[in-house]
Order: sequence, then structure tokens, then C-alpha cells
Amino acid sequence: MRYRREFRLRARNAGMLEQELREELEAHLAMRVEELVARGESPERARALALERFGDPGEVLASARQRERELRRREWFDEVRRDLVLTWRRAARSPAAT
Repeated sequence: MRYRREFRLRARNAGMLEQELREELEAHLAMRVEELVARGESPERARALALERFGDPGEVLASARQRERELRRREWFDEVRRDLVLTWRRAARSPAAT
């Protein structure tokens, strides 16, 4: 039961974090476009240059999601490894109980 709640919270938080990241990327992109327009670039050219520099927000988010999945997978394997090491240590301390 606890695990279900934790996974629901993670999913909800991931959605909120992704939305915040998307808004942050868009804000930086808009600031860069404004800066380039102030320097004399046309709005279309400024947006193209800003996208060149920052990358497409959709691709950046996909890359961030992939890194997050890899990190969670690594953390899970590390937790399993630690649990196994602890189990073996306890079994070695009291062989009669095992």
C-alpha cells in the first residue's frame, strides 16, 4: 500500500517538475530572443538562433526524462546490492539462524 502511494506521488511530482522545467526553458528561450532582437536581429532569426543555442525544449525534456530513468534504475540496483550485502553479513554473523 505504501509503495502505491509513493509511486503515485513520484508520478505526480514528475509531471509537475516536467511542467516547471518546460516553463523555465521557454522563459530562457524568450529572454534570449528578446536579447537578440534588441541587438538588431529579426524575431524569426532571433528565435532560430536561440533554438540553436538551447535546443528544442521537447528534445531537452526527452533527454532529461531519459537521464531520470537511468538514475532511478541505478539507484534501484544500488539499493538491491546494499540489501544483499546486509543480508549476507547478517547470515554470516549467525549461521545457526540461517
